[in-house]
Amino acid sequence: MYAAEPDPVEGARQSEWRQRMGTTIFAALIIMAGLLVYANSFTVPLLFDDLMVIAGNPTIHDLSALTDVLSPPRGGSTVQARPVINLSFAINYALAGQATWGYHMFNLAVHLLAGLTLFGIVRRTLRLVAQHRAASHVQSRLSDLLSLRLAFCDSATLLAFLSALIWTVHPLQTMCVTYISQRAESMMGLMILLTLYGFIRGAEGHPALSAHAGHSRAPSRLWFAFAILACTIGMGCKEVMVTAPLLMLAYDRAFLAGSWRVAWKERRPVHLALIATWFIWLALEFTLGGERNPKTGFGSDVSSWRYLVTQAGAILHYLRLTCWPDLLCLDYYDWPLAAGIRDVWPALLVVGTLFAATVVACWRVPQAGYLGLWFFLILAPTSSVMPIIDRVSEHRLYLPLAALVTAAVLVVGLSAVSVWRRFPSPETRNLLVSWLGVVTVSIVAALGVRTAWRNMDYRSNLNVWLITLAQRPANVRACMNVGALYGLLNNQSLSMRYLWHARELDPTYEPAAILSNLGSAYMETGDYRRASTLLNQALQEDPAYASAYFNRGNLALRQGLTNAAMGDYVRTIANDPDFTYGYVKLGALQREQGRLEPSVDLLTQAIARNPRLAAAYAERARTWFSLGQYDHARADLERCCELGGRPDPAFAAQLRAQLP
Repeated sequence: MYAAEPDPVEGARQSEWRQRMGTTIFAALIIMAGLLVYANSFTVPLLFDDLMVIAGNPTIHDLSALTDVLSPPRGGSTVQARPVINLSFAINYALAGQATWGYHMFNLAVHLLAGLTLFGIVRRTLRLVAQHRAASHVQSRLSDLLSLRLAFCDSATLLAFLSALIWTVHPLQTMCVTYISQRAESMMGLMILLTLYGFIRGAEGHPALSAHAGHSRAPSRLWFAFAILACTIGMGCKEVMVTAPLLMLAYDRAFLAGSWRVAWKERRPVHLALIATWFIWLALEFTLGGERNPKTGFGSDVSSWRYLVTQAGAILHYLRLTCWPDLLCLDYYDWPLAAGIRDVWPALLVVGTLFAATVVACWRVPQAGYLGLWFFLILAPTSSVMPIIDRVSEHRLYLPLAALVTAAVLVVGLSAVSVWRRFPSPETRNLLVSWLGVVTVSIVAALGVRTAWRNMDYRSNLNVWLITLAQRPANVRACMNVGALYGLLNNQSLSMRYLWHARELDPTYEPAAILSNLGSAYMETGDYRRASTLLNQALQEDPAYASAYFNRGNLALRQGLTNAAMGDYVRTIANDPDFTYGYVKLGALQREQGRLEPSVDLLTQAIARNPRLAAAYAERARTWFSLGQYDHARADLERCCELGGRPDPAFAAQLRAQLP
């Protein structure tokens, strides 16, 4: 009897099924790893800019007012000229108010989707590389690596999985995932990745590529439309999205067409449509933009040249944190500005060499050069010639990190293939596979633990600023925030110590804010004379500083100067119409003076600007009670309790006595 010959069709079907199962398992592992390392981030409170873009942002409080939602606040806010980001906050606010778990869940979902998209991009790109004829020694070795077939997947899928997994759990990503308001970076990153993924899928549907890859023609127009839509949405997320059309054109040249001429000839309409999305960015900047910061941009007192050479040290710092993410920092405000090349020549030499190597590689080996181009091009808007007050920020590496991680994975893979060929004995090869497995698991586990550990640093505003100040003792912004937070915790001695130290570090940094906080601290200690002097100095520094008027109003109220207090509260809301506590204080004083209707109006305005302000409901309940509107008073008191407020027990008992 003869053994039946294997059915080639059935064998191919089983092989394809195994490949799909392997891809599905890898995708599930990426999701599980992301959920595991960020599981402790859901209790992180609102931090720093979060207070401005969520708690202090009235445009997100009513999702039905879509015109307001798509017109985010200006004045340097994180959501300025970024309507898509503001819309995401409005959706979160509509679902759960200021409960932070919803915002963290959204941030993590964006990050995990970005990780899965990166997995798909690297996997499909490596398969394209494997299919192309080798044009150099490096490409030949890479083609040999990608031609390997494993029991459950091909090597391209495994390498893509490792790249996406390491990128997903890397501690540098915590700033974009755990720090809520930095979702602008992660959402922009996701849109670039989705644009590239849609572009690749659309190109795979091209007849020539489909025939070369052995696939039937896919609906390329739909995928290209998807890419254009993602690019359009991304323009409303963050300005760095302007690099996306250039990244698509460079990808086309490196991996699909082989030359600029062919890329432009075969997919010109797609590239033109992507480039046209720049007009959306320009329209947003002209209609919703504005002056972000008087010290930022080409009109600042920092020259483009000095900022550019300073970024050499910043990029070298990013590279170090990529390899060894030990001292992660929320704020680098004190990063020194280089006077010239002499100050940063070692960093400039390293970064310049890498940039030159990228340029040469893009010319000689464009597929390898694309990784360097990805890194430098995405960093270019924030790390080149446009002076930005924050000279260094870890969140800027969110997407450039993908190129660094993928390059590292490919280098290790190529090295493993070289060792594999040099030592053909089964024992040596088994040892190599075991060693690679142990090292890979150890690296991923170490990065994941560091990410979870970093999340713990964000457990409170005070904690993250204390850690920042410990790492960068000359950071005046961190010092000021620590002082202000100690004041909120009623530890006035520490508050004054850090605020005075901030004045010593840099007397020109936010003088009105620091003096106002100092005045509040002295007021709490009973030193009203010193408090008055400091608050008046704050208003001399900035006559429109609303917080100083508010604190001075509180001081006048403690001294029994009711009219003076009312005047300062009026100035508070006149200078900052969104300063809701100013309405609350003024409304309470109006009630005490018998002006009940104006009191209701002011407190209603406070609630309209912040529907979750418990103090406003508590004060309006008292005013309703004075008007004899006991049902309204009860409704407001119940709403106050729902929001976590603690109304006066005596007043609550008095109200219950009036109700049937």
